[in-house]
Amino acid sequence: MTHYLKVNYSNGAIQESSKEPQEGFEKNEWSVGNKSGVNYKKIYREPVEGTLVDVKFRDTQYGQRVSFTLKGDEYYNIEFPFLMGEEVNPFTTDFVRQLPNLQRGRTYTVNAYVYQPENAKYPYRGFTFRVDGEKVEKSLSYQSAKNEDGDIPSIVWEEKMGKKKPNFDNRNEYLYNFLQKHIGENFSKDENASTPEPTKTEVKKPSIEDLPF
Repeated sequence: MTHYLKVNYSNGAIQESSKEPQEGFEKNEWSVGNKSGVNYKKIYREPVEGTLVDVKFRDTQYGQRVSFTLKGDEYYNIEFPFLMGEEVNPFTTDFVRQLPNLQRGRTYTVNAYVYQPENAKYPYRGFTFRVDGEKVEKSLSYQSAKNEDGDIPSIVWEEKMGKKKPNFDNRNEYLYNFLQKHIGENFSKDENASTPEPTKTEVKKPSIEDLPF
């Protein structure tokens, strides 16, 4: 069985949704605009553990999404948007920074986090991968005045209509290309690759009840 999990952008919770009641799932009442409804959610309060079997980047009815699959007692597919607004989702950026150090076939424990240090303007978002209790280090660094040889381009600030606004194009393009290239070289299917069992999917128009909250 495959569990399809998503990451809550607000608090970093890894969670699973269902339209029907299930053991371990809590009732969730949602409301968007003039629509409302009920679904059921299970929060994974402990790190998800398993062998890394796949990383994917794909187009969906909700836009481009990144996912990785762990095989433990069952399969766990953790998915998150590539973009968030005009820039790459910080969860995606953090994942890509660690990706060169992640090995297919190795066992990891994984949790997501949202953390705002004291005096920080914005919270940090990302994933913690551990092997035998040791954190996986980030391989890619940011370019800056102190690190001109960094990997990930800096955000460019441009003046538009009298206001300074960020331009994420260079950074977005770098992360997009790096992710595509790394998946193609390291996670393309082969005869020995383990993959989740196939599931039947129904093609349908997006439903507000399917939104990840």
